[in-house]
This record gives sequence, C-alpha cells and structure tokens, in this order.
Amino acid sequence: MSGASTVRIRAGLVALIALICALLPTVSGRAHAAGTTDPLTITIDAMTPSTSSGDIRLSGHITNADDQTWTQIQVLPFLAPTPIQTTDALAAAMQMPEDAPVGKRILSVFTTIKQLDPGQTTTWSLTVPSSVLPHVHGGVYWFGVHALGTSSAGVSQTADGRARTFLPVVGPTTQKARVHLIVEITEPIEYDATGHLLETTSYAPGAPTWVSEFSGHLARLLKVVNSTPGADLLVDPAVVDAASRLADGNPGWLGDAGALADTKAAAQSWLASFKYVARTHQVWGLPYGDVDITATADRPDIAASAESIAMAPFTAIGVHAAPARRSADLTASGAAVLGPEGSTAFVDARVAGSQSSANGVRVVGTALASLGAPKPGEAYAPVPLRQQILAEAALHLGTTAPVVVVIPSTFSPADPAGFAASLAAPWVSLDTLPQALNGLTMGTFPDQPKAAAESPLVHLSVAAYVAAIRTAATLHNLTGLDVNGPVSRTVLPAMSRAMVHGPSAQSVSVQLADLISNNITVTAPRGVTLSGSSGRFSLALENKLAVPITVSLKAWTDQDTSIGHFGNVPLPAHGAAAPLANVSINAHGNHRVHFSVTDSAGHPIGVTVDVAVRSVQVSGLIWAFIAGGLALLGIAISMRLVRRIRSRA
Repeated sequence: MSGASTVRIRAGLVALIALICALLPTVSGRAHAAGTTDPLTITIDAMTPSTSSGDIRLSGHITNADDQTWTQIQVLPFLAPTPIQTTDALAAAMQMPEDAPVGKRILSVFTTIKQLDPGQTTTWSLTVPSSVLPHVHGGVYWFGVHALGTSSAGVSQTADGRARTFLPVVGPTTQKARVHLIVEITEPIEYDATGHLLETTSYAPGAPTWVSEFSGHLARLLKVVNSTPGADLLVDPAVVDAASRLADGNPGWLGDAGALADTKAAAQSWLASFKYVARTHQVWGLPYGDVDITATADRPDIAASAESIAMAPFTAIGVHAAPARRSADLTASGAAVLGPEGSTAFVDARVAGSQSSANGVRVVGTALASLGAPKPGEAYAPVPLRQQILAEAALHLGTTAPVVVVIPSTFSPADPAGFAASLAAPWVSLDTLPQALNGLTMGTFPDQPKAAAESPLVHLSVAAYVAAIRTAATLHNLTGLDVNGPVSRTVLPAMSRAMVHGPSAQSVSVQLADLISNNITVTAPRGVTLSGSSGRFSLALENKLAVPITVSLKAWTDQDTSIGHFGNVPLPAHGAAAPLANVSINAHGNHRVHFSVTDSAGHPIGVTVDVAVRSVQVSGLIWAFIAGGLALLGIAISMRLVRRIRSRA
C-alpha cells in the first residue's frame, strides 16, 4: 500500500472515530463503599498480631463526621463472647446490620480523645492484653473497637462510631489452609475527540491522572501480586491497551503523539513491571473493557466481541494470558455466562472452595472475602480484608476446600509487601491456583435458571453498544475503512461504564444514530413539473465528514411513476454532488416520490427527501384545434393579400 493511501486511511479513522469518541459517556469513577451514619467514623489501620496469640496492638484514625464538636471520646475494644465455627455462620454474620450488637466492650482497655471538631481527624491506638482475649481454639470471633463520646445531646448509650473485623483463634496445628489470591487490574478508559487517551482516567471531576495511577495505585497492585506467593492477575485488556498506547506517546487516530513526557515514562515503567510480574505469575484476561457478561447474558454476541479482541493487547507485549470470566450473580444469570470452552470462570461465594465443570469451562468458587470485609468501613481496606481472609482460612482448616479470593482493583494498600507478609500465618499456605485446587474433585456444575430479564439500565447500555456497532458497519460501507476494531475498543468500556452510571447510555444510543444523518444530507425541489410524460431533475447530496464516502439513492413511488436506477455516487470529503433523477409518468396528476440515501451495500442510512412531481403534457385534440386555427389564419391572410393586390390594380 502506498504512503498516500496509508495517510488517507489514517485520516479517515481520525475523522470518524473522533466523532464517535466525542459522543461517548463521560461519567465514570471508582466505586466506594457506602459510608456509615455514625457521627464518628473510625478505622482500624493496623492490627498486630492478626490472630489471638498474645497482646494485640490496634491503631487507626477517627474522624468527626458530625456538624458539632465531640468531647471525651473513649475508644474501647469489643469481643464476641462465642466464636463463629462454620463458613455458613460467617456468611450470615457478614450480613448483619452494621449497628447490630456483635460483642461486649472490654471496659478495662481504652484510650481517650479530649476533643474533635467537625471534620477533624486524629489517630488512636491501644493494646488489648492477652488475658482478656479468648483462649478456646477453633473459631473466629467478632472483634473491633467502639467510640463513645459526648456531644451537645449528652452521652449516648450506644456506640457513636464503630469498626468491626474478625479475630481467628487457631491453636497449635500441622495443618494448613490453602489460600490463593487473584488481584484485579481494571480502570476506566476514555478517549478525547482526537483519538488520544485522556491524561486523566476519565472526564469525571477529580479523576486521577494516568501518571498517578501507573506510579501509585496500579503499581501497588502489581507489588501485591509480586510479593504474594502463587498470586494471579485478573486483567482488563483495555488497561494494557491504554498503557501500551501511552507508552508509545499516546498516538491519536492519525498517528500524532499526544502524551506528556511524564505520562509516557510512567506508562513505560508500569508496562515493564507488568511484564516482569507476568513472568512468574498467572495472568487471566477478562473480556475487553471488563464488560459485565452476567448483565448481558441474553446477548452472547457482546461477549463474543469483547473476547475476540481480549488477547491481542497481551500478545502485543509478549505476555501470555488465559481467558477468564467472573460472575457476581451466577445463580441468576445461568451457566451461559461462564465463557467459551477451555476458559475459566470465577464465581461468587455461593459455591466457594469448589471447582466444577460446565460446557468445557472450569468453574472456580471464590471465597466470602471476595465480597470484602463487613461494614461499616471500607470493604477492601487492608486490615479488615486481611482479617476476613484469615478468618475464612481458619474455618477451612482440616478440609480440602481452598480459599480463593478475588481482590478488586479498588484495593490499594499503602504497603503492598507488608500486606502480603501479614497473610503468612503459620497455618496458611499461599498457593498457586493449581496447587490450591489439587486433590479437589471436579464436580458437575448444577443447572442454572434462565437469565433474569435485562434491567432498564442494562437495556439502555446494550442499545448504545448495538447502535455503535451498526454505525461502524454503515461507516465501513460508506467509506471503505474498517472502523469496527477502533469502535469496539472504544465503545465496550463505555458500555461497561454506562451500565453502572446510567442515563449517558441512552444519549450515546441517540447520538451515535444521529452521527451519519447529521453529516450526510440530501435536498431536492419541493415540487417538479414535467412538460411531458418523462423528464429529469437534480438532487443535491452533501458530505460533511472529513473523509470521502460513496453513497447511492433508492426511490419509492406509486405504480404510475417510475424512477431510473441510481448508481454509486462518490462524494469527496466536505464535498457535494448533484445526481439526476430520471422520471416517467403514465397518468396525469401529482405523484409523490420518496428518495432515501443508502450506503454502497444498499442499506438506508436514515437520510431522506420527498418530491412532488406532476406532468403538464398537452392532448392531441388541443393540438388539432391549434392546427385548424393556424390554417384558418393562413387562409384569411392569403385572401386579404389577394384583395389588396386587386384593389391596387
């Protein structure tokens, strides 16, 4: 292909995709746990040791979330009187309301904060002596801290702030619980109108920059995996694609660089770290854009599209990835969401600690910890999450069932290596997935009910995706440029965001459908009068796109009117043409002709115009009268000339 042709193709892509990108949803952001309604917000940021094997040192932060000052705030530990001894009981405990009484305060241990003004935050710490901790082994106890203070309303009898976690109690044992961690890497991906990735991860106000993500949050996730024996990565290929583009200078659709130097360097550094970790840890590739396969279970074509391009970003940087899916609600969605034959599906805690098979797909049940720690507080804060994992591990001692934990991308420990090290209890074995599943019987996955009907939000999001794909097909027929890949890579992440954030999906559907009709127009006279039974008139076609296109016209009219065939009409970029319409009419009167612009494959593109046509042809009788009149006029003139000549003679 010549250099000029390549430039024209790139120019076509920049013009078309820039228009599409400009219309995509702009709402995104990282999800956060719902906050508590307590006036005082308290966190546990450190807990050493993590099990009942001596004095326990606790520390954290406390914030006055109220609009009034609190004084004489006591922070006291609490402990449940009886242990939780089964995973079912642990699951039930996690569903308890956050203000439910789950333990008794240890009144002999406390620390006092004299005053906290509205919005003020300070630290707290205390040590719980082993003498007040449980000495009966074989269970998991509710454990945490309460904050009780004085406000203008006086002293409350209930906690004004609370933080809850679990305390596993394990005696001397040679047994080990098998634990396997899978860390997700996902991120909102958005492009600007020129085809460049945004310097921030989304249009949302306050969105983090790629520099801060690659050097901070995303880098810490890699460090967690690299520091944890046997841990895996569960990666959205769109993130790797974005990193590769930024590392290459963030080229737009035309190939021009758009990244700032520090963004390029941060992306290159993160990619190098990702490839390094991938050498010794399993990488699982999600469907491109982290599409919610469960929500779109009734549309297998969407999953097929997302998975058809999922492996390419990994292959491009020399990383081997295996296809995988996840399901947050497998029971409602059915086995169809598990994935193609030969892939792996990670499903929620309903089938935790198990593996089974369905249609050639390995199904791995994940642990309760994949759902996060109990409220109140952040579900994936390092200490509560660690305690949740260790609690499940303690309850799995003596069984072959592993604790497989999928940690979402929102997890961001300040000390990744420290988090990994804190999981290394003497009775915990951090294994690879094959090691964790070794010896576990491969069962048959039970039949699941039919997928639930799409919610209105999902329906709108899918409609936006369908509109985009149809637009891509039409653009291909109009321009000859293959824009399906760029459109899919742009729209799939947008659809995922729309499923979460709402109304933007509907506007995408409408705007993408209007993309062609707003840039290709056809005009014609409102009415045309023919002087005979046939004739012609011109229509005006205009292309407002920055790329050349090829269109045609179709006409519909009544049985007494026929329109000649239109061939393909080439239109230059920002250009126009005036094709002629050949019309034949077999009856008098007005006839309406409906013209529709089509692509080169003959598919209407939604651009139309109507023309009223009538014939004014004169009948033979009228012509006979005219001829007779002319003959009489000629005779009269001749006779007068003869008379005049005779009179002169």
